[in-house]
Amino acid sequence: MDNFLVSFLIEMAFFGLLGLGYYFYQRRKIIQYEDQKGPIIMGYLLQAFLTEKGENDIPEMSSIIEALDDYLNNKARTPPTILLKRFLSSPECSPEMKSLIEESMSELEK
Repeated sequence: MDNFLVSFLIEMAFFGLLGLGYYFYQRRKIIQYEDQKGPIIMGYLLQAFLTEKGENDIPEMSSIIEALDDYLNNKARTPPTILLKRFLSSPECSPEMKSLIEESMSELEK
């Protein structure tokens, strides 16, 4: 009986340490994702704007593409949210781009 109790406690301590290690591993992954969330979202927006620009040639879109590229290449410290919000209210913004920008902005604010 005493041997069973000792082995049981050793196994519980081992599994507790494994669980604690897994917790810190997942916590680190979540923090890394949160740090990279802005560039990931802006990269998707850049791809969408480049696709949209291929169909239409809107000058305002070119400035947004340049600003997004500057942000992704670490030439600008903040994402171009002001330009995106301005383009969101312009008549040249398609409904698809409007919904994409709104979802992206709401995700960045979380």
